[in-house]
Amino acid sequence: MRIYRLTQRGYALSHSTRNPQTPEWGVIHYLAKIHAASTEKLVEGVPGATPTTLARLMRKRILVEETGVSV
Repeated sequence: MRIYRLTQRGYALSHSTRNPQTPEWGVIHYLAKIHAASTEKLVEGVPGATPTTLARLMRKRILVEETGVSV
């Protein structure tokens, strides 16, 4: 299970009020509210979000994947 959270840069971006209504921004704002989520939860909770969207945000260093999460 992959768990994602925002980086410091991601949290800073989440405070922006001037942004387009894209899946990328939806993921940023969604994670700012709930702090961490799995791939499935993000895809279900954010309209238009896909695993490719998450990979793009990771490349931009806005998201990080949590490791060593115990369930």
